[in-house]
Amino acid sequence: MGDFYRRTRSTIEAAWTRPRFAGFTSAQSAMSRVIRDGLREHRAAADVIATLTRLQNAAADAAAREEIPS
Repeated sequence: MGDFYRRTRSTIEAAWTRPRFAGFTSAQSAMSRVIRDGLREHRAAADVIATLTRLQNAAADAAAREEIPS
């Protein structure tokens, strides 16, 4: 176990993790609804992705200003 962290460091550094900022959990819930509704309503992928991008950007911008969108 002595080399555990050293051996896994590259994996940890290369791993993708979800964003960690105030408000992301509620944004993630909203984005989940967009995906679910998009699949159910057979929406174009580009439209769903555009909406997801808008929600993600709004949440990140609000977190940067320390405002959490409702």
